[in-house]
Amino acid sequence: MDADRRPPRLPSPGDLRLYVERLTEPYSGMPLIGVGGDGSNSFDAFRVDVRTDGLPASFAVPKLDGDRLHFSTQLPFDPTAKRLQVVAVAGTDELTFYDEPLADVGTRTEAVPTTPNRGLVGRLCHSVVTGEVFSVWRWKARLNRLAELGLRVRQKVRNKLLARRFRPCDPHLTCAANSAITPRLRAAMADEVTRFRHTPTFSILVPIYNVDPKWLAAAIESVQAQVYPHWELCLADDASTRLDLLRYLDRLPEDPRITLVRREKNGHICHATNSAADVATGEYIALLDNDDALAPHALFAVARLLQDRPDADVVYSDEDKVDADGRRYDPQFKPDWSPELLLSYNYVNHFTVIRRSQFEKAGRYRPGYEGSQDHDLLLRVTERTDRVYRVPEILYHWRSLPSSTASTAGVKRYVHTAGRKAVGDALARRGIRASLYTPTFADRLGLPILGLDGPDDGPSVAVVIRGEASAAARTVRAVKATTAYRHFTPYLVVDGAPAAESLNRIAAGRTEEFLVFLEAGVEPTDRRWLSRLMAYLQFPGVGAAGGLMRNADGTIASAGTLLGMHDGIAPDDAARGVPKDGISYYFYAQVGRNVSAPGRGLLATRRELFERVGGFDADRFPETTWDVDFALRLAGIGKRCVHVAGAEMRLSDPLPVGERVAEGRVRGRLHEENRLSPGQQTSSLVKPFPSPPTPLPQGERGARTDDPAELLALRHAHGRVRDPYSNPNFSERESFRPSGDTPLSLPAEAKSPAVRCLVAAHNLNSPEGAPRYLSEIVLGLRDRGVLDPVVWSPLGGPGAAVYESVGVPVVVAGAEWSQRFVDGRWTPREWEAAQSAVRKALRDSKAEAVVANTLLTFPAVEAAARAGVPPVWVIHESYSTDVLNRVFPPFARGRLEAAFAMASRVIPASHGTAELFSHWNTRGNFRVLHNGLDPRAFPPPNRPNLRSSRKNVIAVGTVCERKGQHTLVEAAGILARKRSDFAVQLVGMRDGVPYANHVRELIRRHRLENVVFPITECDDARPYFRAADVFVCTSHVETFSRAVLEAEAFGLPLVSTPVFGVPEQVFWGFNALPFDFGDAAGLASHLEKLLENDELRTAMGRKSRAAFENHLDMDEMLDRYEAVILGAARTGPRSRMKWVPPAAARPAVSLRKAG
Repeated sequence: MDADRRPPRLPSPGDLRLYVERLTEPYSGMPLIGVGGDGSNSFDAFRVDVRTDGLPASFAVPKLDGDRLHFSTQLPFDPTAKRLQVVAVAGTDELTFYDEPLADVGTRTEAVPTTPNRGLVGRLCHSVVTGEVFSVWRWKARLNRLAELGLRVRQKVRNKLLARRFRPCDPHLTCAANSAITPRLRAAMADEVTRFRHTPTFSILVPIYNVDPKWLAAAIESVQAQVYPHWELCLADDASTRLDLLRYLDRLPEDPRITLVRREKNGHICHATNSAADVATGEYIALLDNDDALAPHALFAVARLLQDRPDADVVYSDEDKVDADGRRYDPQFKPDWSPELLLSYNYVNHFTVIRRSQFEKAGRYRPGYEGSQDHDLLLRVTERTDRVYRVPEILYHWRSLPSSTASTAGVKRYVHTAGRKAVGDALARRGIRASLYTPTFADRLGLPILGLDGPDDGPSVAVVIRGEASAAARTVRAVKATTAYRHFTPYLVVDGAPAAESLNRIAAGRTEEFLVFLEAGVEPTDRRWLSRLMAYLQFPGVGAAGGLMRNADGTIASAGTLLGMHDGIAPDDAARGVPKDGISYYFYAQVGRNVSAPGRGLLATRRELFERVGGFDADRFPETTWDVDFALRLAGIGKRCVHVAGAEMRLSDPLPVGERVAEGRVRGRLHEENRLSPGQQTSSLVKPFPSPPTPLPQGERGARTDDPAELLALRHAHGRVRDPYSNPNFSERESFRPSGDTPLSLPAEAKSPAVRCLVAAHNLNSPEGAPRYLSEIVLGLRDRGVLDPVVWSPLGGPGAAVYESVGVPVVVAGAEWSQRFVDGRWTPREWEAAQSAVRKALRDSKAEAVVANTLLTFPAVEAAARAGVPPVWVIHESYSTDVLNRVFPPFARGRLEAAFAMASRVIPASHGTAELFSHWNTRGNFRVLHNGLDPRAFPPPNRPNLRSSRKNVIAVGTVCERKGQHTLVEAAGILARKRSDFAVQLVGMRDGVPYANHVRELIRRHRLENVVFPITECDDARPYFRAADVFVCTSHVETFSRAVLEAEAFGLPLVSTPVFGVPEQVFWGFNALPFDFGDAAGLASHLEKLLENDELRTAMGRKSRAAFENHLDMDEMLDRYEAVILGAARTGPRSRMKWVPPAAARPAVSLRKAG
């Protein structure tokens, strides 16, 4: 039988049409060689091999399509290769089709037929002669072209209208729209008022003098529009002379709650406000200027706070400004009660509510303080009570007119004099030995801002300086030469013990009354630095103080410490990066103010307090967060921390190699500021870690080198602490930057009933990261009763069963244009068809919101916006402008760009991704939400310190060009020449992907069949993680990698490219080592270090698990998505729904059972 078998027949070169071309992979920009062709179906089975210099590089198996065979494959362009061969292989037979120098390969071109230009008459004659004029199909083609022209005209007009509707705007206007009081919300608030246990009456005091009647009318109307009904409006006219105003006062709105007092003699604002208070009967007084306005829910928000804080004596809120045209701008988001900030300037300002009994006991307004009368009153009232609370919502709109301090405080010069007098009186009443000065920036800008300066003699101070010997010596010399305060003694500590341990030891032997801890390399820039610190430490409630730290170039390095930064998981330096002459948000870096912890490099405290709380916790926080923990323990005994801007210091130069003073935090912040030179390596960050062989990534947004174990210990000790001196409306990434979105807490009306939501998924491939995250978010919010979802997708897949198994409807379009949601090659006609399909799905589902998942769902974003349904657009891709130009044709790219403005919220999964698309954030609608995992699905790994003799290196992710797994194969080839104690598993191989074929050929070329093992893509990679020793990420693009999170969950050390969101996930030098994309030698070097050092690998693994537990978990991720989706939904069709109290609301869909 074998003798009778016909040998396989191979096609001859003339039987196949072959192309070889050079191209660029659209997502990663990787140069590729493409090989493909087709031929008749008259041959036995064969394979097409692609070889470079005779070595296998990739292969393709021809597949039947109709009556012809087609094949294609791609491989990365290798600049070191000389020749390229394409060979047909059948058994042992081979036939070479192509063998040319690789340098000769160019781009493929298609021949385009040309039509002679005959002119109009010539074309008409030619049409008659040839009979084309009578051709039906020719007329159909002409009519189709006419229809296409009409479609393009309609789209052009519609796009212009959409551009006007969604034109760029001030982000604060987006914030105002997001927090608007809708009719439904107003009804919900009114319903809630009926259930208040305590309904105090608010007496609103309004002094009037020669104001434009239209502004006074607007102020009165804003009071009458209040949701909360228990108020009285006390007006006092201070002998106005303006006739139109007097006529308006004669015909005030008829409302028994409005009382007008007419003063016979002008007495200025203090007398006038006191006259209004004479007729007040409410439990609380509220202050309103005669040309300003209250938000409709201002009194409601204060009354709601009083339900939980009935003992409150003072309540204040955030505010913004409004110009004469009604445009809102310049929001002032304020901290919680900050006594020391109130000494710098009147940050409370508006909207202020004071218990009337406290107002009377404090002596009301004092004449002679006009211009700063509110500041003086607040200083006196808050000396009697510390029950002061803030409502973190904009409840007051300060009218900006040419004559008001809303335009510029410098217009009213008497404001400065009165403010200095009020603060000076307060210091005298409190027995504080301090003088007042105007900071240089405030004097330059004409602002009524003050600083405290203490005397140069006073209690004894021990100045403890710790760090590398030469830097510490420089600091000692600078302190001695640049300190006016006389009673201090410097101490130098240069031992090699952990920072907290060394500082505790030196502090234990001191007898001075105060301790000042200084970082080596820090030098004072003003002789009064210590005197100013001591001025604030006199206050009985102040436990610690720090100064303003600047870099050598003058930029701010630290202005206090903010908690809950880095998306809620880590502390960070406030105002870092503000330029030398720049002004921080409401001057927070440049004035004395309260902070949760002093900033980097300088901490001063009383020795008695230091000993009372047990000093620094050297066991749990040896190196990086000991200062933050100390400050939080001070807060636990009722003590405040103060940032003293007048104690200005300078980091003389980057910390030298080998220094370990608070090494983790300090060194990490230097990385973020690009302070390490390209060739400089970091020192040993965590014992027993050696120095990384390459510098850590420079300037990565979100790159942290706080020790993750200490961050986790900080969380365990104090919880996810909300920084009281920040504001929920601020970004969790950049200090004091308004986020433009609603805070994480929403009123009850947003949550009941469940939001009907259309979920647009670009595909339903469940193993992929983006579809998997989508299902976890949607089903998690469904289980909470937040969403009532319907899933819509252009393409089906196994992920549909995930939804259908729990009763969530799934609609699959399955149309001719569905593939465009994958390749993005939209034509206008396909676009219109897709828009119609999405609009139909919106109508059928009665959607109140849309959640569109991935960048490719931008057609659903536009369709929802055009229908008036707010879309929330979740973006998992990090594609540069060049990539988008390669992937999308001009028409599609234009629609993509427009979608960024049309989305109610754009949710990039990382800040690196948000930065990539920042030029399209024209409406301030971006909100970064990191992905999270359920820790219950990833229990702590129980792995021995030493594993088996053969170590497993794992890479998880679809094998494709942008993941770059070929780099790992090449690194394995380098390592295999030196050692045989490792194996590599590539989890994520997918059939039919040319790049996967190339990876297989690369394994064969390097003879790594027993070292590198390709593993098919699977739903659950946890068994592979559990058996691994090291995780590798070789990607060119990663937004926020699920595989990286899972590797951290399983306690694996990581080696990764520092791309986009990865630096926001890992802690360089602690649990991860970086290498450049495509750098196989660098990757091999890191792997060799980890493979040969069991102690290092185990230590980094522990840090990885700590990093995972410190990240947002699934519940915290769902909290954020819930707030964003509900915040978007409440401004759409839902806002027009009738309010039904929760007890009577329609039930949500049945929930999944637990487990």
